[in-house]
Amino acid sequence: MTIRLLNSLLYSFLLLSLSGVTDTAKAIVSCQDLITPGGPYRYSDALTLFTEYKGRTYAIAKSAVSGVTTLPDGYFNMTAGISREYAMTGVDSASLKKLLALGNYGAARPVTIDSLDLQIFLLNRFGAYLGTAVDPASTYLNAWKEFGPVGFTALDGTPLSYTNWGGPVFAGPEPHAVVMGKDGVWTSGIDGVRTAQIVEFPGQLDCALSLTPVVVPDPPPPPPPPPPVPGALPGIYCGQDL
Repeated sequence: MTIRLLNSLLYSFLLLSLSGVTDTAKAIVSCQDLITPGGPYRYSDALTLFTEYKGRTYAIAKSAVSGVTTLPDGYFNMTAGISREYAMTGVDSASLKKLLALGNYGAARPVTIDSLDLQIFLLNRFGAYLGTAVDPASTYLNAWKEFGPVGFTALDGTPLSYTNWGGPVFAGPEPHAVVMGKDGVWTSGIDGVRTAQIVEFPGQLDCALSLTPVVVPDPPPPPPPPPPVPGALPGIYCGQDL
């Protein structure tokens, strides 16, 4: 009975493994998936340099590498889209935040920078394609100031765990997006198309190159010395002359 139960458990685990359920490090999204249901473009058509780092996949708009800003290379060339109506009344009809909520960019999101370590990695990986923050060849971040007397948060309203402002933080009522260039400094109040947009996905996409550092565990400590022989004096040994 015990052997039969063990075989059943092993068979069930094998089925789960083959189905991919146990592979939690992989993302649900594939590089070959359509960005929008029924849409003409896949993620791999519009993004490039897919890179996994510490559990997230990063990519950059293909226009940053190809220099082509038309579709599909320029699909992820995001713009803040803060209209005069939004800035004056808070009515948002077509901002980047709104388009993300409507699913126009699928599972991709403007890159979240939550630590200095990640910022350094992203600049090492994609910095060659970035200009200054005022240059179109820069990227919007997952940071946003909503209309009214509120500060900057992530696009979903959660607090920012890391910032790298280059000057005083804007505190007026208007909504603001946040842009970063090759120097890593965050700048707000800039609109317009970004041709080197960096995006992220949760998990590792199937086409992503993993650059997550391999953690090598510390070697175990050496075993303790053997206990002394009862009655023996330290450093004195007996032998026989053969």
